[in-house]
Amino acid sequence: LVLLFIKHICGWTDDGPKRGLFGVPAAFYGTVEQQGRMTLHLHFLLWIIGQLPLHVVRERLMSEDSEFMRELTEYMESCFVGEFLTGSKTEVAERVHIVPEAEERGIHTILVDRDDIPEGYQDPTLTLPEAPPDEFCEDAENCRCENCMKLLSWWERFKLTVDDILIRSNIHAMGKGCINKDGVCTARFPRETFMQTTVDPKTGHINMKKQESSINDVSPTVTATNRCNTDARCLLSGTSVKAVVGYVTDYISKGWLKTHQVFSTLHDSFAR
Repeated sequence: LVLLFIKHICGWTDDGPKRGLFGVPAAFYGTVEQQGRMTLHLHFLLWIIGQLPLHVVRERLMSEDSEFMRELTEYMESCFVGEFLTGSKTEVAERVHIVPEAEERGIHTILVDRDDIPEGYQDPTLTLPEAPPDEFCEDAENCRCENCMKLLSWWERFKLTVDDILIRSNIHAMGKGCINKDGVCTARFPRETFMQTTVDPKTGHINMKKQESSINDVSPTVTATNRCNTDARCLLSGTSVKAVVGYVTDYISKGWLKTHQVFSTLHDSFAR
């Protein structure tokens, strides 16, 4: 799955870098972590060819270069979103039927009411992505030929599927696992929201448009193709880059093991 992500989403092919979802890749670095409950997740950094040095980006934003600001904003908003695609969280939650996990239902497993699940509906986290049509016109949004109508229908299904996955996988529910003694969420939720992308001319800081406080920013295409919890962001400051690089590389340089890792190592040793 990671190799497919690198090739088809990032654009790093056997024949060299090609244009991917975020642009033509210059380099990448990723690590896969296994948690104590045996689940895997990926931390991934991607560098894009043609990127400007961060101090240059900051200077141009502070100079109120309107064309640069507009193009950078359009690029970022085309890559990342901080809300659902088809409505509010409440509206999406009302539309998506989520059957509780068996361990949450206990002895009432067989009593779950499935009558309100639409016929033919499938949980998107248990299915493969639907590919878009191969043929359509250049101005598909305004064309009404058969191929373009198929593309527009696919696009509507794509948005519904992304929201279905987000409501299932990406909502942060605050509870005892993240609330500290002061009643503050250690995962820093709820997030601050912004109705539109803005730039502070004094600092060059970008506040990305974000209308949902209970999810991280995501790439809809990554969500749709991976069918699970993902988040994505653009690193536009030296501090954030250093923090993420340190966090990701820490997984291959840890000098200590957690209890479950110690017992797993002992078990494997005796098994041999």
